[in-house]
Order: sequence, then structure tokens, then C-alpha cells
Amino acid sequence: MMTEFVNQFCASARAAGIDRLNIYMEQRQSRDLSVYQGALEHLERSDLNQLFVEGLVDGQAGCVFIENFDEALIPDYIQAIRDTAAVCAAEFVPYCLEGLKHTDAANGDFSNLDTTVDAMCRACNTAREADSRIDPGISAHLAETCKRITLGNEKQQFVTDVVSGGRCGISLVARDGELVQPGRGGKPFRLGDIPDLDELANKAVEGAVSRLGSVSHGTGTYPVVLDARVMAELLDAFMPAFFARNVQSRMSVLAGKLGQQ
Repeated sequence: MMTEFVNQFCASARAAGIDRLNIYMEQRQSRDLSVYQGALEHLERSDLNQLFVEGLVDGQAGCVFIENFDEALIPDYIQAIRDTAAVCAAEFVPYCLEGLKHTDAANGDFSNLDTTVDAMCRACNTAREADSRIDPGISAHLAETCKRITLGNEKQQFVTDVVSGGRCGISLVARDGELVQPGRGGKPFRLGDIPDLDELANKAVEGAVSRLGSVSHGTGTYPVVLDARVMAELLDAFMPAFFARNVQSRMSVLAGKLGQQ
């Protein structure tokens, strides 16, 4: 549907005197599900198609964001490009597509729903049976996404990349009298290759139970061993500094420091 719409849009744009176009297409499929106390609690499936088009109008760049692919609306979208070009007066920078790697297939498909729900329910039971101090309110969650991004131009040159994957996890609480500690285990995975959820459940139980009775320490310098998850969370706080968008817009502390240590 999107391809046919884009072809018609390009033809209409040329007829309207817009000779240069940048085209960004995104098609995303996602599925989220959660299990609570051994039963399916939430299931959501979504499909998103969106299109962003830039056009060169009288030496300036105009743009339009499209989610409704009714070809009858194409004249309105072309007029929106003209209007934004007149207001924004931005430079048109054409996409350089030559040499970019083209990928047109996803890495696997979404997991079988019934099999996945059964595995999540078993993992909740595994956690509950692993230790008597685990509260019955155990939840398991899983999310899968496949996103196809296509860049193109008015010459009908297109390049596509596909990003897909998922993440699953277990959340629970250990309780011993008035002592309470949360536990969780999570792991990313390739589509069609769900990890061992029972193993995640056991890790979540181990983490929660091991912290029962833990106390705070005074300020000082101590030798420590950081859990891998904790180290990942610390690194996550610094990740935005490396995003190209933040560097290019000088919102990163690394802006202008290329080549420096």
C-alpha cells in the first residue's frame, strides 16, 4: 500500500513542479503481552505505517508528515510542502543513497502466541515454587517489534533496513516478615528465539531473596562488585551523549571533540 502511494505521490509532485524529494517510510509491527499470577493479563498488537516527505520548492525545503494514505489527499500534502517551504526557509539536503546496504527481510517472525503464553505461565510457577518467601503476585512480560525503514528519492531509488527483536522479563517480590525486596530478570532476544524464561525466573528469585535483610552503609570508600545489570544501567545514563543527533545539534558533551580522548 505504501509503495503504491509513494509512486503516485512522486508522479504528482513532479507534475506540480517539485523535482527533488526525500522520502522516509517506516513500517512497524509490535506485540506486547503480560502474564500475572499464571494467567494472560494483557495482549496488544499494533501496526504503524508513516511517511515523511521533503521537497524542494523555489530553492527551499518543505515537508509533510503522512499517516493517511488516501491518494485523494495527495494534492493537500503537496500544498503542505509548499506552505512549509515558504515559512521555514530551510535548506534542502538530498539523501545520499549510493553505497548504503539494503536489507529487505526481518530476522524471524513473532513467536507463537499460545506457546509463548504457556512458557510465561510456567516461569511464574517456577518462581513461586523456588522459594516460599516469594509473593504470589508474579508477573511476566514480553515485547516483540519489527521495524522496516526505507529511504528514497524522486528517482525511485530506495534503500531499506530492517530492525527487529524482543525483550522478556520476570518481576516479583520476596517477603520475610516486614522485610520486602523486589526481584526481576530480563533479557533481549532475536525474533523467534525466546530465551529460557524459567532461568530468568530463578535469577529474579535469587536476586530478591539475596537482598532480604540488607542494610545501608555509611558514606565512604569501599571495594564493590557491580552486577552486570547495574553496570548496564550506569552506562545507559551516558548513552545519549553518543547519539549522532545530539552530537550534530551540539546537545552532547562530545560535540566538537572528534579525535580527542
